[in-house]
Parts: sequence; structure tokens; C-alpha cells
Amino acid sequence: MTHQPGVDCVVVHPAVYRANGQKMENEMSDLLISDFFPSPYDLKEKIVNLVAPLQNDLLSMLPSWLSEAPAEFFRRRRFIVCGSLCWAEIRTLASLGEVIAIVDDNLAEPGATQFGIPVISTGAWIDQVKANRDIVSVLLAATMRSSRHFIMQCVQHDMKLITPIQFLLLLQLAGYQAKDVGGCFFRYGWDYFDITVKNIDAHLAVTELFSDQYSKIGYLNMLLYRLTLNPMYLEQYAVGRGAHFDYNTYLFEKTFLPLNQQEVFVDAGAFDGDSLKEFLIAVRGEFRHIYTFEPAQENNRQIRARLAGLEKEYGKPLGQSITLIEKGVWSSTTELRFSPNFTYEDATARSSPLGGHILDSGLRKAVDPTRIDDSQLVVVPVTTIDEATNQDATFIKYEVEGSELQGLMGARRTIEKNRPRMAVAVYHKPEDFLVLPQYVRDMGMDYKIGFRQHDRFMPDATYIYCY
Repeated sequence: MTHQPGVDCVVVHPAVYRANGQKMENEMSDLLISDFFPSPYDLKEKIVNLVAPLQNDLLSMLPSWLSEAPAEFFRRRRFIVCGSLCWAEIRTLASLGEVIAIVDDNLAEPGATQFGIPVISTGAWIDQVKANRDIVSVLLAATMRSSRHFIMQCVQHDMKLITPIQFLLLLQLAGYQAKDVGGCFFRYGWDYFDITVKNIDAHLAVTELFSDQYSKIGYLNMLLYRLTLNPMYLEQYAVGRGAHFDYNTYLFEKTFLPLNQQEVFVDAGAFDGDSLKEFLIAVRGEFRHIYTFEPAQENNRQIRARLAGLEKEYGKPLGQSITLIEKGVWSSTTELRFSPNFTYEDATARSSPLGGHILDSGLRKAVDPTRIDDSQLVVVPVTTIDEATNQDATFIKYEVEGSELQGLMGARRTIEKNRPRMAVAVYHKPEDFLVLPQYVRDMGMDYKIGFRQHDRFMPDATYIYCY
């Protein structure tokens, strides 16, 4: 830095100017990134501040204007539901109290109803609340865009608002047990919230098992989603399902899984052969061997049909290098009760399958034990990856509807011998966020672990990638 005689200014040396400019540019970049993706430190601090009062008093979650006991609250108040797609939750609220309207600008036409309840526009909603300030608006929208729209109106017009997680707490306090697994908030709601609050220190410790910054950020955002049911934490982080074998692709995440044409692929939970097809695309039809595990007879029929089509597509026999194991994946070889697929209504109002699963996996208990019907159950054989393969796997995919831990236990020798890369679903049960990363760590195989939330609108398709 120099000062020129007769000139009332400071002249900055070009090298200093460039250095300061680069520093400012870096700071601006860091600021922009942090606006979209706060650091793990900031996210942990936010989680701790959110959970601390809840561990002492869950009632601190509720709005200050709510003075009635929960059961009385549902009986006495009149409600307007914000959003029309969470069918199970809307029906539940209507069974407990008086729902006078549902807000959906896309469906609001003269005489429009849903479940016999008038569907109204945003403007009509605001007018009704202004005319009666005792009306409570219940936010049952599962997307960020819709939630932001409804919350914006509530803030502008000083409405009484109940959020999804507050709604679930009020149901718990009122002694109401949801009898329908439908809806994003019932399926992935209270039990996921409860285990997160009660084990928050262990959840935060799991963050440090992940190998990259984005995995840590994503895991912490998903904890925030479980604590709040705010879709912002889901949508802003989720990477999508991708297409075939690429970065951010569901199951075959190129960031962590550089597949080659010498793979031995174990497809644990092969369903109808959908992931088998995607694997073949990823390796251009060249591989050493594939093992599929699937206990449902109809699914195995579909795998064979799909395989016949794939052989025509690739112009060569594939079946001689593919072993179809018509059994479930487990930690031992035995027979267990199996629950076939059934459907429920989710938060996007579609009919969605709750995948066929081994009853001992605990999945049905995690969803809704009242739905267990012994007449639907069948007995199927189950086995281990260690016993049913040559223990030569290079890549294992686990999507076994709550049996992921048992499947990992049954592949212990294969993992110790070959250290295969693994894609493991961690969303089927509330405890999976804790148990599965910890189990991978405790195997002592020095796995790096990545975490990705793929689906933007439902808190499923959540995977850890071990490599």
C-alpha cells in the first residue's frame, strides 16, 4: 500500500487488491452456499435448541392460544383444513371435530366437496376466519410450496394455526390412535418424531459416521423433518431419483458406487425385477453374476417375464448368469410368516403399496399393528446371503421392507471376505436411522458411509451407501 504526494487517497498495490478481491469472492460464495445449505454445526445447534424444551415438556410444542384439553379442543372448535391431499388425516380430524371447509384453489368450484366437506378458495378461507376468529386452520399440506402459501396467509391475517406435528401431538394427548396407515403424516409421523426426541444425542453422533459434508447436512435436515414435519427440510435437500446409472440415482448412486462390468450383484428385495433392469443398464449388460432374493411368488413370476424381455433387448442369454432365489433375506435359514402387499392412501392421494414383508421384521408394528390380519399371512422360506450365494458379492442392495438389519447379519461372512459396496434402505422403521449406520460401523470393515434422501415429496427412498 502506498501514498502518492499531493493526492488525498490511498493506492492499493494490485497484488493486495487481487488478494482482497479473492477473499471477498470466497466469502460471498460461502454465504450463498450457507443460505441454501447451513453447515452441520449450525444444523446441530438448531436441532439441540428445538429438542431441549421438548424433552422436558411436549406441551411446549403447542400454540399459546390453545387453552383447552385436547379432547375438548377437538369437540369444541371448528376447523378449516389447509390442503386436500392428506386424505387419512382429513378423515380423522372430521371424525373428531367439525371440519367446515377444505382449502384448495385448484378444486374450489361452486358446490365442490370432498368427503362431504365444502372445498373453498384461499380468499373464502380468509373471509371465514375474519368473520369468526375462533376457527382453527389445520395445515395438512405435504409440499413446501403449499405449506408456504398457507402459512403466509396465516401470518398475514393473524389466524390460529395448527401444524402437522402439533396435530399429531394433540391426537396422542387425546388418546386417539390412528387406524389408517394412509397419509405421509400418519405413516412417517409420530413414531419417527418420538424416537428422534428420545435419542437425539445418539442421532447427532451418527452424523459423524458420514464421509462427506452433504451426507451430514442431509441427515440433519431429515432429523429436522422428523421433528417438525416441515417439508422444507425434505424438499430442499432431497436429490431426486435420477435416471438409470448417474449421480443422485436412486439405488445406483454414482457418487458412491462406481459400478463396473465384473460385478456380482445381490439384489435383496428384488420385487418385480425393476432394480435388476436398472443394474443391467448401469453395467451395459455385462456382469459376472446376479442373485435375486424375493419370497413373493407373483413377484418372481414377473421377474422371469421381465428377464425374458431383457434377454431379447440385450440379444443374449442372461439367465445362465442370474440365480433367482425365491426366498426372503434373513439372518438365518428358516420359515417365517410373510405379509403380502396391501395398499393405503398416502399424502399425495395415490394408492401406494406397503411392500410385502416378513412379519418378524417389525415393519407392520411400525406402521399400524391393527392392520395385521392372520388370514392374509403366508409362510415363506428365508435364508442368508452367506448360505445362498458363493459369498462373492461385490455389490449388495438391501430394500427388504424392514428386514435390512437381519439381512446384514446374514451376510457377515460375505462382507468380511469380500467387503462389497452396499446400498441400504434406512426409512422403513423409525429406528433405522440409528441402528443401520451403527451396525455398519460396528462390523469393523472400515466402510465409508454416504447418506442420500432421494424422494422430494415423501420421506422414503432414503439410503445409506457403504463403500
